[in-house]
Amino acid sequence: MIWTLVLCFTITDISEEGLSAKEGLLLWAQCKTAPYKEVDVQDFSISWSDGLALCALIHCHRPKLLDYDKLDKAYECSVMTYIASYFHAFSTMDQAETVSRRVEKFAELMQSVWMSRNDYKR
Repeated sequence: MIWTLVLCFTITDISEEGLSAKEGLLLWAQCKTAPYKEVDVQDFSISWSDGLALCALIHCHRPKLLDYDKLDKAYECSVMTYIASYFHAFSTMDQAETVSRRVEKFAELMQSVWMSRNDYKR
């Protein structure tokens, strides 16, 4: 049932070259990962098991997040290991963004106080 809902709300609206949603998503993943060594996306199961396809897909969009050339299929890392790395990278980014937003809000508040002070003096 959950998988049916996922398909209904996240996958069915995907359209790539007139293919079905699943075929279109697979084609998109194949196109994005094609330039990467040792990655051959043929399906949504075995092709992703060592994590390199996932790394290639992420590297394609966020190349500074990881050094793809240092990844090695021979280490037999699982997808979970790579996802844990992304979790740490993104959670650090989230913390930095939170701090940035707080500093921005503080600066806006101080500017408002400064303007109110100037208005009061006038």
